[in-house]
Amino acid sequence: SCSTARKIPHWHPLHRARLSNVFATRLTGLHEDLNRQRAAKPYVEHVELDRKGGECATVADMEEASAEAWGKHLLRDRSVIIDTFQGQLKSVLRCSVCGATRTKFDPFMYLSLPMPRVGAGEVLTLERCLREFMREERLDGDNLWRCFCCNDFRPATKTLSIWKLPSHLVVHLKRFGGHGNDRLRKRSERVEVPDISRIDLSHLVGHAATAGDLGQAEEGQA
Repeated sequence: SCSTARKIPHWHPLHRARLSNVFATRLTGLHEDLNRQRAAKPYVEHVELDRKGGECATVADMEEASAEAWGKHLLRDRSVIIDTFQGQLKSVLRCSVCGATRTKFDPFMYLSLPMPRVGAGEVLTLERCLREFMREERLDGDNLWRCFCCNDFRPATKTLSIWKLPSHLVVHLKRFGGHGNDRLRKRSERVEVPDISRIDLSHLVGHAATAGDLGQAEEGQA
């Protein structure tokens, strides 16, 4: 974004914040041009792994569901872009009333990570941003979840985690945010990234990931 700003003197800060959207659009465009699935894309049902309160989805259940979801995804979209840049996220919704859970597996092209505030003298690390991304979120108030077991809108929790890493992981740091004029203010603190050649995210990735899934991490700070 800095090089773009130098080349375009009147490049507005908000435009820089949208560079991640430009990047995503370019990747999507390349994928569509290179998509090996040329026929009409078939309709596919979402794969949802539902368990009542007290029941637990096993690792085998999750591996089967993730493989089915990925296979259905490839029925519609398959290209070198998918092979290189797409991974899989696991999301778990849990009803706060009955304990029922719904687990889903969705593809991602890049991770857009929040930047948590740190105290004076603390160093903000990439791992901390990843952990903030995966922090449990409460759904309540106007954002209730319709529990399939209660058959009603209930408060719930939502947790995201990385299930499968792509060979090349693209990370976007959300340096712009807030409301009003705050959305134009860029957070400039340094984010510490481990030596790219030795980065290991295996402790943050689901059971389905193997050593072959752990690829080169590429940081995009649009």
